[in-house]
Amino acid sequence: MSFLDKVTKAVGDVVDKGKREVDEFVRIQKINGQIGEIEKKITEFRKQIDQTKVEIAEKAVGMVRAGTLTSPDLQAMVDQITGVEQQIAASRRPLSRRRRRSRRSRPRTKPTTQRRLSPQHRPQRPPLQPSSARSAAPRPEPAPFCSQCGTKIA
Repeated sequence: MSFLDKVTKAVGDVVDKGKREVDEFVRIQKINGQIGEIEKKITEFRKQIDQTKVEIAEKAVGMVRAGTLTSPDLQAMVDQITGVEQQIAASRRPLSRRRRRSRRSRPRTKPTTQRRLSPQHRPQRPPLQPSSARSAAPRPEPAPFCSQCGTKIA
């Protein structure tokens, strides 16, 4: 076998090995994608189960309170729920008093908002006057001088 044949065979072996590794990587990625999809479905199923459990619990609490279902275990849990609900109600009373006090201590004036008026409703401004007419005191006129000698003309 010549040197070129050996090099060609070695390069071909490396290329074949690379192809196999790429194919294996692609298969692994595909399997990982399928695993991810299955895990998503399982998570959704668990959410559905949890929601159903909440609905069952609410119905059971309603039935225990109504007296249509009797169970010492459930009654103890309903009593716990009732106690927490009473604590919430007791906590809301001072909260509402504080909110009323807070509203009373706020300034009564409402912030003014400027509205844009349409051109026919805008107040008319007087036309601008020349600067000499706007001054408070009239300026004295300068005394005339002779254009040739510069002496003041009376």
